[in-house]
This record gives sequence, structure tokens and C-alpha cells, in this order.
Amino acid sequence: MTNQAAGLAVTLTTDRSAYAVGAPISMTLRVENESAELIAFEFTSAQRYDFLVMDSEGDELWRWSEGRMFTMALGTETVEPGETLAYTETLGEGLPEPGRYRIEGVLTARDRRASASLVIRVE
Repeated sequence: MTNQAAGLAVTLTTDRSAYAVGAPISMTLRVENESAELIAFEFTSAQRYDFLVMDSEGDELWRWSEGRMFTMALGTETVEPGETLAYTETLGEGLPEPGRYRIEGVLTARDRRASASLVIRVE
């Protein structure tokens, strides 16, 4: 799914729309600069993105950043017009039960948060 805001196209994709119970889920967050200007993202740590998985009730089941340590240092990522930032991670153990799950990808910039989400099925 794509979310557009302030010259950005934020897209979240998975390698499939339906998965078997326990199958790995690969997800990619893309942030494209659709404007004619350079865009700079400011970060308060080394973390640049996050991925979350929620069940049909909206309860969070998995967060990529959970338990990870990030250097606490200010940083900036710049994106030229037409360029794209892309981040890919895999939920290796998959999901334990059949159902519909919402995945959200988030750019964790301090000054310009951007996100996109989609729904997958586990059968």
C-alpha cells in the first residue's frame, strides 16, 4: 500500500499476500522523494525504520526494533528528487495462527514521520 504526503510516496510491500502458518514474511518499506527538492530526514538515533505486525484486534504481536539497541546519535538521511530509501526485514518465525494481520512500516525520522500499512492473510 502507498501513502503520499508532502512530496513523498511511502510504500510497504511483502513478498506474498498470503502465508502458511509459521512461514517467514519478508517486508520492504520504500520512501520515494517525488518532489523537485532534496528532502532531509533527521533522526535521534541510528534507527531509521521500524516494522510492526498487529492482529485483527489491533494488538501488537511483533515489532522489529523490540530488544534491539540503537546508537543514540543525531543523524540525517538525504534523498534527492526521484531517489528512494528502501528497508527490508524478515519476520523469520512467521505468524502462529491463521487470520488477517496488519503490517505497518514506519520511517522513524524525528521531523517527518512517514508510514504505510497493508493486510496479509495467514492460512
